[in-house]
Amino acid sequence: MTRLDGVDVSHYQGVVDWAAVRAACARPDFAVAAWKVTQGVRTLDATAARNRADAAAAGFRWRFGYHWLTPGVDGVAQARWFLQNFQGIGEGEGVILDYEEKGLAPDAALAFVTEVE
Repeated sequence: MTRLDGVDVSHYQGVVDWAAVRAACARPDFAVAAWKVTQGVRTLDATAARNRADAAAAGFRWRFGYHWLTPGVDGVAQARWFLQNFQGIGEGEGVILDYEEKGLAPDAALAFVTEVE
């Protein structure tokens, strides 16, 4: 089994020193970076583009943009908002769906992941 260390961030963490984060991981070559891209259908995290570029520059092998799923909002619409703002998924990149708010329906998550796929 390989231990994976990493961090997920959003604008709340401010400017992230991704090189320091990677270096602090038990196995830097297996470090994981994740950053918030969008939420709902109107919120774009102001630090998303910078975090994406800086995590790649720091040498993270696995990098993930994530979407915070919002209850009561169509999952397909949320997926389209995410994809509009996370274009061109590159080598080593993936998508995470953050599904943790009270009131979320499983069908919204299914609609999101189906649309992204």
